[in-house]
Amino acid sequence: MAIKQSTELISHRAMPILIVIQCSMLSALAVVLGQVLVAVPNIELVSITIFIAGALAGVAGGIVTALTTTVCFNYLNPMGPSVLPVLLVQCVAWSFVAIGGAFFNRLYNGNFEKFHLAVAGGIVTTQYQLWVNIAFFMVFVDQWTVKAIGANLLLAAPYSVIHIVWNIMIFHILGKPLLEIVGRQAKQ
Repeated sequence: MAIKQSTELISHRAMPILIVIQCSMLSALAVVLGQVLVAVPNIELVSITIFIAGALAGVAGGIVTALTTTVCFNYLNPMGPSVLPVLLVQCVAWSFVAIGGAFFNRLYNGNFEKFHLAVAGGIVTTQYQLWVNIAFFMVFVDQWTVKAIGANLLLAAPYSVIHIVWNIMIFHILGKPLLEIVGRQAKQ
């Protein structure tokens, strides 16, 4: 009986360490994948990786992955890091991507279909774009009026649409295979 209890205790203690390792690996993967397409505006593979972290590691693990990814990706970006207010908003926005992964995982009990992932990609990317576009506006525009905010969002719309459509396609095409591969590796 004592051996069984101590084994369960060790397994219980090791689990957070395994989640930290998994989140660290997903964060590193997200940073590397982010660098692959860094020269193409609003085309990225970071969101899908953070979403997967949220789906596999839950809200806390996903947020940790989102925060470490955002900070590392920003400071390794060859175009230079974001200004601090925008960086903080990116941390929040990508954290919501991770929360979306945890939510969708719970909603569908881990049985995602490609359509579910495409919808999730559209939702999490739209919220990301709204947060970041408003942050850029607040940092770089002097006049804070409804008309100015609308003009800013309208000018950002083509880039936002490209980002949303790209992520819908990436979540649809790569979401399920990546979830299966990463999930299988996490169980080993």
